[in-house]
Amino acid sequence: MRKYLLPQNGIFHKANLHAHSTGSDGIWTPEQMKSEFKKHGYDILCITEHEILCDYTYLSDEDFIFINGYEMSINEAEGEKWSQHKCVHLNLYSKTPDNKTVCYDPDSVWFMSKEDAVKVPHIGEFYKKKFSTDGINDVISIANDNGYICCLNHPGWSLLNFSDYKDYNGLFAVEVYNTDCVDYGWNDDFGAYESLVANGKRIFPHMADDNHNPADKGYGFGSFGGFDMIKTVNFTYDEIVNALARGDFYCSQSPLIYDLYVEDNVVHIKTSAAVKITMSTGIRAVRSIAGKTPIYEAEFEIKDIYKFIRFTVTDENGKRALTRAYYIDEWK
Repeated sequence: MRKYLLPQNGIFHKANLHAHSTGSDGIWTPEQMKSEFKKHGYDILCITEHEILCDYTYLSDEDFIFINGYEMSINEAEGEKWSQHKCVHLNLYSKTPDNKTVCYDPDSVWFMSKEDAVKVPHIGEFYKKKFSTDGINDVISIANDNGYICCLNHPGWSLLNFSDYKDYNGLFAVEVYNTDCVDYGWNDDFGAYESLVANGKRIFPHMADDNHNPADKGYGFGSFGGFDMIKTVNFTYDEIVNALARGDFYCSQSPLIYDLYVEDNVVHIKTSAAVKITMSTGIRAVRSIAGKTPIYEAEFEIKDIYKFIRFTVTDENGKRALTRAYYIDEWK
């Protein structure tokens, strides 16, 4: 019996789910961002302004959908010492377009006057965030209870390590590649995902730009680098967010994955041109095929001793696509 790990039916949609516009500290307007991302083949954009939920769905049309979400920061220190200390940035994606800001502290909105900040629509009382595992888990729990799914952003840039985020609960994803961070010289965060799934966290990897488009850096700086490919039957707001929550997507810097399924204890993957396709298993048993000529598919036998199976596709330029970890109980 064939079990599809990426859904058999539907169409993949290219998404950038971390971005900033003139609504906070970005340079491009939301309208400019829609235009530029459409030029680069994107179908979905989430402009995650800092600290407040801004509704940009009025810019959606039949070919391009805006998801509502925002980026929340929880800082270990404030003021002049902020850059020397750890922080946690979470992207909150709303399951419905008509949500409001949660865990809201108007004092954290540095790009808005205090008079305007206190008027931002929000759920509940004003909230003072605490930089601790319990404090972060409280934010995630409140967000989940109020119609959001939550992602941990750029852990390396945030100066976090595994001991910091290993006990964060309720996240659906961790950002493994952030174009803006990498363009400024930071490393990717692929290792963060590996550490989490190896220690039992059922969480998904995702890639995004976090683009601010600074004028002095030139066109495209921090943009069009990391993206998610989300598969849905219908191109609607609800189906996109539900597909994210289920893990019906993969993330990529360039390579594409067309098909991924298990049949008779063998996993089959079909991709765009690659030089290497690797299956990680959660133990010291990594399987891969590689070659000087392009590779377009691979098959691997699955053994019961594997904790999970997860795939990395690498192209001739060293760009990678990652799937989430799939656990054997998902198809047996």
